[in-house]
Amino acid sequence: MIDANILERVRTMARTVKASEAYGLRGEHHAKGMLEHLNMNLGNHGINVKRVIITNVVLDAEVSDSMQEKTIFQFRNTLERKKFAFEQRIKNDLEEESKTRQIKEEERKDENEKANLQQLQKTKEIENIKASTARVRSEWKAKTEAFINTINAETDLKYNEIVAEARLIETRIVEKA
Repeated sequence: MIDANILERVRTMARTVKASEAYGLRGEHHAKGMLEHLNMNLGNHGINVKRVIITNVVLDAEVSDSMQEKTIFQFRNTLERKKFAFEQRIKNDLEEESKTRQIKEEERKDENEKANLQQLQKTKEIENIKASTARVRSEWKAKTEAFINTINAETDLKYNEIVAEARLIETRIVEKA
């Protein structure tokens, strides 16, 4: 009779609890309902139950296997989602790394182009300075040659004047003598 009442209360309690929560029914807290039920049904037979503790919860093999399969499926599903997220993160990181490399390569190319352009400008400036220097040198050379020619011409003119004057004096002296 006690066993029948206990089984009846266990079945009633089992109907109100989800299978996933069944293993959490241990202890005194959930046993209070069973204590009240047993005292109400067995009290008219002179039986008073003082204490009830649920020490073990055992589910049917079908329910237990179903819960285990569900847990395994959830675990696998979670594992697959995490694996996918990890692979996606690796893929994203690789893409980001590739983009960063391309950006850095473009920046490097831009810097090289700037450096080449600056070098070309400096080379052009140097060539302009060389050309200007050569022009100034040739101008000074031409001026110097012109000045030398002028001096030579003046010297020749003075020389010829002196020679002519000396001949004139010589001719006068020869005529007077």
